[in-house]
Amino acid sequence: MFLKQVAATGSIPFPVTLTERQKAALNLQAALKQADRPVNDLSTPEGYQRWDEDANDDY
Repeated sequence: MFLKQVAATGSIPFPVTLTERQKAALNLQAALKQADRPVNDLSTPEGYQRWDEDANDDY
């Protein structure tokens, strides 16, 4: 049935578009990549201490 509908209409019977949520996720990924900020590793006490003592991380 699916292939007959594709052959009859010349296109697939559903829209091939991104949802608003998918668009937002892609925009967020692009913005984070463009920001190019290093990710702090807080999984160890040493990593947390380095982050805590860093004067540039003032947020």
